[in-house]
Amino acid sequence: MTNTSNCTPVPPDRRYRLLWLLACLALAWLQMTLAGYELGVGNQAIQVPFLLRLHDATLFTRDVMVGITLDAYPSLFYRGLAHALSLVSLPTLYYGLHFLTTAGVFFFVIELCRAMFGSYWPGLVACLFLLAGHHRALAEQTLYSTCFTHTWAVFPLTLAALAMLYRDRPFAAFTIAGVCFNIHALEAGQLAIALTTWAVFSVPPRKVAALLLVFIVLATPTLFQMLQHREHFGADWFQLMHIRSGHHSFPFQWWRAGQADVPRFLLILALAGVAMSLVPGPHVRKTLLLTAGIALMFVAGILFSEVWPNALVIRAQLFRSSRFLMIIALAYIAAGCVRARGWELIGAALVVACLAAPPWLILLPVTLLVTTLLALSHRRLLWQQATLVGSALLVTLAAWRTIDFVPVGFAWNFHRPESSNDPGWIDAQLWAREHTARDALFLTPAQMSGFRIYSQRAVVGEWRDGTQLYFSARFAGPWWERMEALQPGMRIAPDGRRLLVQGRSLSQLDDEQILVLAKRSAVDYVVLASDPPRKLVTAYRNPQWTIYRPEVDTSLLVAKPGFFEDVVLPNLEKHRKGDVRLQLVDVTGRPLVDAPYRIWATNELTVTTNCLAGFTPGRLRATPEDSVEKELTEHAFDLIGRNTNRVDFWELTDPGLSQSQMSNLVAAIRGKFPTIKLGLSVAPLLTAPDSPRGLADVRQLKGLDFVAIRAVRPVGVWADPKTLYDIFDAFAKEGLRIRVTEFVAPTNGWIEGSTRQGQWTPELAAEYHRQFRTVALSHPAVDAVNGSESWETNGVVALNGVIRFRGLTGHYVVAVGTAPASFPVTRGTNSNYRFQLDAAGKTLTVIK
Repeated sequence: MTNTSNCTPVPPDRRYRLLWLLACLALAWLQMTLAGYELGVGNQAIQVPFLLRLHDATLFTRDVMVGITLDAYPSLFYRGLAHALSLVSLPTLYYGLHFLTTAGVFFFVIELCRAMFGSYWPGLVACLFLLAGHHRALAEQTLYSTCFTHTWAVFPLTLAALAMLYRDRPFAAFTIAGVCFNIHALEAGQLAIALTTWAVFSVPPRKVAALLLVFIVLATPTLFQMLQHREHFGADWFQLMHIRSGHHSFPFQWWRAGQADVPRFLLILALAGVAMSLVPGPHVRKTLLLTAGIALMFVAGILFSEVWPNALVIRAQLFRSSRFLMIIALAYIAAGCVRARGWELIGAALVVACLAAPPWLILLPVTLLVTTLLALSHRRLLWQQATLVGSALLVTLAAWRTIDFVPVGFAWNFHRPESSNDPGWIDAQLWAREHTARDALFLTPAQMSGFRIYSQRAVVGEWRDGTQLYFSARFAGPWWERMEALQPGMRIAPDGRRLLVQGRSLSQLDDEQILVLAKRSAVDYVVLASDPPRKLVTAYRNPQWTIYRPEVDTSLLVAKPGFFEDVVLPNLEKHRKGDVRLQLVDVTGRPLVDAPYRIWATNELTVTTNCLAGFTPGRLRATPEDSVEKELTEHAFDLIGRNTNRVDFWELTDPGLSQSQMSNLVAAIRGKFPTIKLGLSVAPLLTAPDSPRGLADVRQLKGLDFVAIRAVRPVGVWADPKTLYDIFDAFAKEGLRIRVTEFVAPTNGWIEGSTRQGQWTPELAAEYHRQFRTVALSHPAVDAVNGSESWETNGVVALNGVIRFRGLTGHYVVAVGTAPASFPVTRGTNSNYRFQLDAAGKTLTVIK
């Protein structure tokens, strides 16, 4: 017989919590599967190098960002976490912490809802809202992070503090906030302000002082660190903060096209206000006081960032506190859905569908209207709630009119966030870690962040490094200097607060510029896109990225022999040259013996218009497609009708039309003007013979006579003759003639392509000009190459009065003294002409 007298049964409440904890672990796995998990993105580009440096002091010794800003970073989180790297690898550590944090968020959301409403079910519905990971508050504060950071790690703890407050345990709430300050000072500080606002109006002054003392004592380690690293934040810092971090700290910059955070945030707050009519509960005053504390931070954030800028307030990022308000709002909405009865269940179902499915979030205005009407029909809507609803709808209307916010829409597809990880980018980092010295310095594209993470190597700078301006004014100057070097051509708005043009990326610079920049930065390696190939020494290559040593590769071939001599020159003789026989006689028919002559080639001039369809004007952007097509067709008809006798060739160039619109336009033009020469302008890469650009369009369009090739891409190219033939062949197989309408040989800069290396000079430009024209004109499908090519010969007439030469097909002039006469040269041996000079020696006439 078993003795059970000492067995204490588990209280029902604990059993429920254990079950909910298991459910939260399952929800965490599901959320990471649906919304994604990544390593090497976001602010990990800064924080992981900090963690690695704290674990191993020999890493990142040449990295300016790490060297200047690590000590000023106000968090003990990574200093404590660095010890764990001795026990477990970074990927395993981060994945495990992210999974536990995600489960913790779900668990404390449920606990918060239970503290607010006395039931687990609102928490379950709130978790459903959060599951897809698509909600975010103001200042781009997300309610789910696809990567592990201390911002994500502190989130469940701040939810726990709110739950303690709603359980009437303020000392526990302030204790958690004080501990959180050492993990993430900004989040904890904002939480403390909201909690203090409640305390000031809810408990005696002595208790308020005691609560604040608890918070300050526990936050002392990080507060002391912050006091040790005080800096002066001047005018230059303020300007750079506007340029780099306006999306976080300057609310007047949030109202822009494609940014729907403000209207959506207000719509969710209004929806929570309507839900409060169903679940007033015992904690409404507490909620309003917390909201008031957050609202005070909003007011301070506007005043001291946009009106009277203050460095401390800007650095505090007070609008990030909107995340707390967003969670409380979702909790009330969830409770309202659970309490709904009768017709209100329709509104509840619409709310759940709208907030849980990312594609349906655009139904928020409709959802708010439906739930508001249902609340009105039951006489549950107070004037304060109606005011909030009306304000949210007015802002939505304003957003629709000014920033193209779509207020109503519908879609069935679930859109999982795309991964930011580039496998080729990670592979390049792993190679760097295995094959380069620990103190190696890399030059990487500024907009491609995170190279430090897998490589564990220093970089010159990244755009994301600018986040550290929040913590170090001393870093502002070095960071901006690096960005100007890595992205030349950046342009700032006249007000100095916005970046108008991002500038050229590192991969868009030529080899000479890369070498100059690499020398200035004293780097060991340069990371560039694999296309186009470079004349630098390749250390590693994958399809996306190549790591170069900053030096010219002298092993590259100077030229590719064989094809030009074996194919081009014979084809030129076969397809583009003819034998010419000229006989010059006097008025009596006798040869003009010893008469001096001169022969030169003339260029056949043709007129081409290269923008027949025109560019789509801005006024037609919101016009239906059929109306756009009709107006542009009428424009083309008018242009051709007025210039039919003036223009020899008509090109469609850069029309900005869809494929169907292009096909319809060509068919319409061909139907009305069947005899004109109609072509399509294309600009294939002269370094990529496979499937050249424009070939797919040519295949789709019926009724074209020719293709006009702009032979200038990539800039600075010396095209390989075989590659040119492959490109010409591809278009010729579609039954089209070819006209090279744009061709310029550069005279400076680095030579692109694999045919030559080094820098362009006027002499090389002349050589390439001759070679390109020779290659193009030797191809049987090429009719013309733009630009002039002079040819001239002279001498004295032989005893029989005959001049013989072999020349390119085209038009020529022969002159004896001052008497000229023109003649064509055709392919083959049929160019035989007899010219007679009159008695005055001024007129030369063909008598054949």
